[in-house]
Amino acid sequence: MSFRGKILLLLSLLSLMVISQNILSLSVSTNMVNQLRERAVKDVQTLAVTIKDAELNKIENIMQINHLKLQSLLNVAEREARYAANFYLSQSRLAKGGQKAAEQARAEVERFCRTLFVGEPKEVNGFGVTFEIGAFSSYIPYYLPYVYREDNQILYSDDEVGDTSAADPSWDPKELRENFLLELSMDYYSTVLPPSLDRLKPPDDKVVWTEPYVDEVTQVPLVSATLPLVDEGAAIGVTFVDVSLDVLKEINAHIVSSLKDSAVLTANLSNQAVIAQAGFDNLSPEKVPDSSNPNGAFIKSHFLKEADEKGEVARLVSSLSQETRRGSAIINGRAYTVWVKKLANILALIILVPDDIVYQNVLEAESLTRELERVQLENLKTMRLIMLGSLLVLVVVMGFFIHFIVKANTKLIAVGNVLYDQGETIDNHSLNVAQLADTLESDAREQIRNLKDTSVFIKQIVSQVRSTAEISKECGQTMELASQQVGAGAQTVEGMKKAMDSISKATFEVSNILKSIESIAFQTNLLALNASVEASRAGEAGNGFAVVASAVRSLAGATTQSAHKTETLLEVAVNRVKDGYQAAAKLAESFEAIEKTVHQAEKQVASIGEATKEESEATVQITASLQSLTTLVNNNDKVAEQSKSSSTELNIEANHLNKSAHELMSILMG
Repeated sequence: MSFRGKILLLLSLLSLMVISQNILSLSVSTNMVNQLRERAVKDVQTLAVTIKDAELNKIENIMQINHLKLQSLLNVAEREARYAANFYLSQSRLAKGGQKAAEQARAEVERFCRTLFVGEPKEVNGFGVTFEIGAFSSYIPYYLPYVYREDNQILYSDDEVGDTSAADPSWDPKELRENFLLELSMDYYSTVLPPSLDRLKPPDDKVVWTEPYVDEVTQVPLVSATLPLVDEGAAIGVTFVDVSLDVLKEINAHIVSSLKDSAVLTANLSNQAVIAQAGFDNLSPEKVPDSSNPNGAFIKSHFLKEADEKGEVARLVSSLSQETRRGSAIINGRAYTVWVKKLANILALIILVPDDIVYQNVLEAESLTRELERVQLENLKTMRLIMLGSLLVLVVVMGFFIHFIVKANTKLIAVGNVLYDQGETIDNHSLNVAQLADTLESDAREQIRNLKDTSVFIKQIVSQVRSTAEISKECGQTMELASQQVGAGAQTVEGMKKAMDSISKATFEVSNILKSIESIAFQTNLLALNASVEASRAGEAGNGFAVVASAVRSLAGATTQSAHKTETLLEVAVNRVKDGYQAAAKLAESFEAIEKTVHQAEKQVASIGEATKEESEATVQITASLQSLTTLVNNNDKVAEQSKSSSTELNIEANHLNKSAHELMSILMG
């Protein structure tokens, strides 16, 4: 081995040792840094999950606390309704003992209402009872005790008709009934005892909550807990406890104050109407004046489907099968986490908190994790660059001694060959793309022509379908007119039958009269015969009388013959009337069959009209589809032109690449 060979061998061995040492150090340091980074990331992720769970638990605890407040308020209202109902029933039984007992019971009810209301929470706006007419006592037939809060004062009333005593004979029963029917239509009454309910059957003994409404006495938006009064198995009235919706709004606002940028809704589970809100002013129930009652008002409700763009909140409440549920929604482009909780199976408490608020600490922890990972990766990258720099110096030194230029030249020649081959390939592909673009452009134009022809045919079909629809409509009108005319003909035939029947009866009466005339003529003939006999006995004195008797006898005979002839003619007329009646009956049956046939034809013409209408709608849809298809084909034509232009540019660039490859090969090969 020559000296140069030994030097190269020693340098190669030394370089190999240094390279191996650097590679080993790089591998060890990389593993250590990766382990530290993974451990830090895992710790931060664990911390983020812990923070996330803590935030969610915090929100759920806030929801649970305020849910308990609302539930406690509803429980108080339901409990007071049952407690008051038992007292009202006991006083009603006492009030039936007489006028004095009724007045004492009335005073006890007022004392009870005032005393009980003093201890009620401010959320309870009022409570009372409405007895049906005469149910409390016959001495006080119209009785509606009600205690309520207005302007921080406790007020009481026990009827709304006037100050006139219910026992006063001047009480107008009609006015009493009208006022009670008006009370029956109120929400608090009709909710638990609807007008369709049989008052003699016991209703369900359960508290029912009303829909939001405006109280006519206090003009406050309310929701009421109502309970039927049942005595001896029959409903005699309704007791109720009113809860102000403004109080629910205050509770919702308290929840919102604990959670930044959040919103709270209290909604009706049955129809998803928003009863109270905080943070969603556009969903707040509105008190609107009642145009039919100058002093009245009603609640205009908004619904949960208006809360977000896709109705996720409404769907979450609709699928609420358990006490609490959590979901998500997008509102005005912002992601929210939604919590829903039932209230007494009639209301839903809904809390919406933005995800960036819920997961703010989690996002900060994740940001810290990313920052730590970035710093570690930068340090690792710096270390690698330093080691790679050392390796690069060694490679350069070794390359200088092992004919780096020759190897580099060989690699460049290989690269030049590859570039040359790729240039040829790109050139061929660009030609193929140009041909395909030409074909696509010609096909697109052919499709445009075909679509134009199809559009013309479709317009002709639409015109024909519309003509058919108009003809079927006119045919339907004609069939309807024919049906009316056939009905009129049937009525005329029925009238003819009645006329035939009347003629038959009249003919029978005339026949009886003719028989009477025959009998009279026969008697007259006998009398004339007797007169002739007596005239002959009288001799010359009776000659004149005999002439008269003979003339009377001749007239009687003529009358008898005329009666016989008339009776014969009447018999013929009767037979013909019977034939006419039978013919009229057959004609009526024919008209009935014709009327049925016309009705069937009318239905078939209507079916044809409906089918033609559907066909017209289908042709409109086909026309719209053809227009969309024409737009797509035009777009394809434009794309084909662009593809053709791009393929031309690609061909030019491929030629440039071929020239550059040739120049590179000439430089490398000499």
